[in-house]
Amino acid sequence: MSPEFIRRQRVGVAELSGEIVGFYGLRCDDDVWHLEHLWLRPAHIGRGLGRALFGEAVREARAGGATELLIKSDPNAEPFYRRMGAERVRVETYLLLGAIPRTVPHLRFGW
Repeated sequence: MSPEFIRRQRVGVAELSGEIVGFYGLRCDDDVWHLEHLWLRPAHIGRGLGRALFGEAVREARAGGATELLIKSDPNAEPFYRRMGAERVRVETYLLLGAIPRTVPHLRFGW
């Protein structure tokens, strides 16, 4: 996440005892909202922080006028987003580093 992204987009953090343990970043292009980032430090996965960050990202997007949130997910994170209520709308396959096939799910979370 670049300083430019932070200046131009909506970003939130999860903090415990003064330590940032996770964050999210939203991007809005032409009234289409995207969850660009949602990351947690591995030691904090499974404690409800991801759910809390996702909920905050949804509230921010809704406050900004969004009616849905689009997510280009890491394949390993797709089950989390599906538990949150997102649905897969398509997959994208490309070559990572020009040689390694990678399939990435695209999801939609609506309200």
